[in-house]
Amino acid sequence: MRWTQQVIAAHKESLSRRRPDRRGELIARWERSRTGSPEPAVNTALELAADGNANESELGYYVLMDLALDMPSLRAHVSQLAHHRSASVRRGLAFHLSRSFPAEFQNEVYATLLRDKAASVRVQTITRIGMICFKALLPELRTLRATERNSKVIQQLDYWIPLLEIGYRIVSSPTPGMLEVTALTGNGIASRCVETTDPHDPQILAAIEELKTFHGGPNI
Repeated sequence: MRWTQQVIAAHKESLSRRRPDRRGELIARWERSRTGSPEPAVNTALELAADGNANESELGYYVLMDLALDMPSLRAHVSQLAHHRSASVRRGLAFHLSRSFPAEFQNEVYATLLRDKAASVRVQTITRIGMICFKALLPELRTLRATERNSKVIQQLDYWIPLLEIGYRIVSSPTPGMLEVTALTGNGIASRCVETTDPHDPQILAAIEELKTFHGGPNI
């Protein structure tokens, strides 16, 4: 069972423990889409992604992603969300876009979101690209850095670009005699302190590999 389906199953299980909401209807339509038309499920997923509560919105994105993974013709609905009138929807797309899509499709959607007029959308997109270690967009990130004027966006670019370029960063620890190592794991970042002041100490490389091994995980 892929990640999108695991999330949908978790939502279905939680419905019996929470006040009723529109997730039940969406899950029923998603289940029926396996033997019928996907459009009712797609339409409800888009509706909940746009104006649902936190749980409804999350499920809306995951149902849409799951359907589009099985039916490439539905990917147009996903990419169209990058032009939605609501910045919160576009931020949601940046966060929830499935890593199981072909790299070319992810590149297209993220590149569109990097040009978004809302700084908050650009920040979310940059953060997501960094968290999943999507290095294919490094040229776009560098280009954006050369023209960006928003301080929050610049801060994210200055943090993630160097991390994506080499996969880790080393900074001084508040504790004397130690360095803090942060590594990209493919599912975010992980850090630990190493008892050395030499950034070329073999302990540093060992720490990087350990962080990647223990904190990495499956694509979602």
